[in-house]
Amino acid sequence: LVLKAVALGRAARNKVNIKNRQPLGKMYIMTDTAPADPAVLALAADELNVKSVERVSDDSAFISYEIKPQLKTLGPKYGKLIGAIRQYLTGVQKPEEIVKAVEKGVYVAEIGGEKVEFSADDLLITPVNKGGFAMETDGGMTVVLDTTLSEELLDAGTARELVSKLQTMRKEAGDNVTDRIDIRYLASGRAEKVRSSGAVKADVLCDKIERGVEGCDLVKEWDVNGEKVTLSVKKA
Repeated sequence: LVLKAVALGRAARNKVNIKNRQPLGKMYIMTDTAPADPAVLALAADELNVKSVERVSDDSAFISYEIKPQLKTLGPKYGKLIGAIRQYLTGVQKPEEIVKAVEKGVYVAEIGGEKVEFSADDLLITPVNKGGFAMETDGGMTVVLDTTLSEELLDAGTARELVSKLQTMRKEAGDNVTDRIDIRYLASGRAEKVRSSGAVKADVLCDKIERGVEGCDLVKEWDVNGEKVTLSVKKA
């Protein structure tokens, strides 16, 4: 269950081009198999770099639908109304009501002064994620990621990117993973804001971080979430 949830969550991240190093606030999971221990789902959330997880019973809060007329069935029945039917289906405020109705039987509407009945065969229905969510479904499981990025989450994502770059430079410098290092940098924007955060310093075993890279041996320029950052590392 955890492996499947993680695979779907990664696919959802890829769909909206959000890297796994960018923390997200919440994930929702809908599954036919409910784990007895909530910690099982927490494992999936941790692997997906999501702060919390909630099990839900339906996906109506995260998905809408694009509905178009199926001309080969509606044409013979309502030929002169096809244009009005198309306009009606495009402008409907709650398309999920139509979808639920045709799943059980028919949906009835008054269009152009006439009674029109839709069955599932009369409609072309395409699921569409609502804004702020990314969703993937496979074989009885749906995973939804809340893709809204708060300032706190954006800061955390930038901090993780900085850690990744610094660890790469530590390796290039030949330092052991247990060596403590000093960092020198040039940055602006969010990267400047988070560069000396406790999380960055702790993750890379940094004793000192200072502005400026003049005279440093190993200097590299990086793109950190769209911001230019210049870094140098040396053993403390």
